This record gives sequence, C-alpha cells and structure tokens, in this order.
Amino acid sequence: MVGEKIRVIEHIYRNHVSLDRCPFYCQLCSFRTTKLKELQKHTVHYQPHIKKLEEAKKRGDISREDPAWLICSANPYVLQDTDFTKMSSEASKIYWESKGKTQPISNQQPTPAANTPSTAIMEENFILTDFLGLDLDYATLANTPPPVIQQKSFLLSTPIIKPITPVVTPRKKPTVVTTPSKVEDIQIMQDPEIVRSLKRLDEAVTYNNSLQCQQINLFRQQNDYLSRLAGAMESCVKEVAKMREEREQRETERREEKRREEERAERRAEERKREERSRMERPREEERRPYYCSNNASYNNVNRRR
Repeated sequence: MVGEKIRVIEHIYRNHVSLDRCPFYCQLCSFRTTKLKELQKHTVHYQPHIKKLEEAKKRGDISREDPAWLICSANPYVLQDTDFTKMSSEASKIYWESKGKTQPISNQQPTPAANTPSTAIMEENFILTDFLGLDLDYATLANTPPPVIQQKSFLLSTPIIKPITPVVTPRKKPTVVTTPSKVEDIQIMQDPEIVRSLKRLDEAVTYNNSLQCQQINLFRQQNDYLSRLAGAMESCVKEVAKMREEREQRETERREEKRREEERAERRAEERKREERSRMERPREEERRPYYCSNNASYNNVNRRR
C-alpha cells in the first residue's frame, strides 16, 4: 500500500501539477521529485538533463553545471485527501495499465482548475454547459422566498444580472534594440585611439600572464625546496633517534658489565674470607688433636703436660 501511494504521489506531481508547485524541480530539464537527494542525483544519471546541458553548452548559454537550475519550491502543492482513492490491488493494476501517458506541465504557471488532481475523481455526468441555457435574470431565491422575505415587497423583485464587459488593455509596443552595423564596427575598429587602447590592453594582459607564470614557477620552486627540507629534517630525526638508541644500548651494556664485575669482586672477597677462616681454624684443630702412644701411661703423661 505504501508503494502504491508513493506511485500515486509521483504521478500527481509529474502529470497534474505545474513545475513551480512541485517540492523539488530542475528548470533545465523539468525534472520533478519529492526528495532532495533524487534532485541532486539526477544531474548525473538522468539522460534528458545531460542532453539539455550539452545542448546549452554548445549554444554557449552556460559553460558548466549551474546549481541554480536545482530549485526548492517556495509554494509547493499540498496533497489533499480528495486526491487519493483507495482501490484493490487488481483494480489498481488494471487502472495503471489502462492509464494513458500524458505530457508533464512544464510552464511555471499556477495549476489550472481543469488540471487539478481532484478533477480525476469528479462525477462524469456533471457538465458545466448545463447552466448555459439559463436566463441572465434567473435567481433561485425569488422562486421560493422564505416567509420573512415575503413581507418585504422590495425583496421579492428578481435581481437583474448585467453581463460584464471585458476591459481590453492596449498592447505595449516592444522596445527594439538597435545594434550597430558592420560598417560602423569597422569604422570604430579603425579609430587610432581605440587601436592604441586595445594595444595597451593586449600588452597589459600579456604582462599579467607573464607575472602569473613567474609566480607559479616561484611557487613550484618553493614547494620543491620545502619538500626537500622536510625530507632532510625527517632523515635527521631518524638519525638522531638511531644514535639515541645506540647510546642507550651502550649505556645499558656498560651498566650490566659493571654489575657483573661487582658481583665477581664480591665472590672473590667471600672466597678470600673463607680461605683465611679455614687457615685460622686448621692449627687449632691440630692442637686439640690427642697424641696416642703404645701404653696408657705415656698417653696420660702427655695430657698432663698440656
């Protein structure tokens, strides 16, 4: 149902609404849509727009894609409930198949009354010419006046409706812009003052172009110099970082070697202390060792001497 409703909305804006009453439209190719993104995309994918743009470029009207063609309507047509009619899927399919294609309204005029969306659902039996046979002095209130009006005699008379005479405004004469002839152009171009001014103008344009070329070359040279300088600075930064890493590595190795030397010195000092202690303890053990003899008497005598 949503897809069918969107299809009906697009049909109404495309075939029953003037170009300036659509929400978004293109003045170059008369493209209409209800979404801003589709309006922006149609400049690339919509073939009629591309053809119109190429034709305008060939004529010299425009030189490039002009965003002024894409317009958001300030007074878009607001869809009413009477613009839609609910139908079944089969009836909708038959209706769309039998519906003839009509050309969209491309002029930027208000929507005419005969072309409004509500005219599609009006009764077919209603004909506007049925009222053409009535007299000009016909009035329905005079045939059956209410009781209050019957008491007033001056209200019972039938009003006379006079036809409105059309007012014709005189047409303004178009202003004709006279262009100089070829002879006048040749005479103007042969004027020595104009020739000298044109020559000075050409010299000024040439000098300006040469200055611009010099500025462009100077800018390129400065850009090359800055790029080389940036490369040299980057290489210097890399070298400094590499030297810092090597220095830190050497410092780490030196500290590690110093720590190992200190550990070896501590081990040597402990070994010396251990040897000295063992040397000092060895004579004491020899003195404490008992002397053994063949008989007990000599052993006791030796102990006594000590």
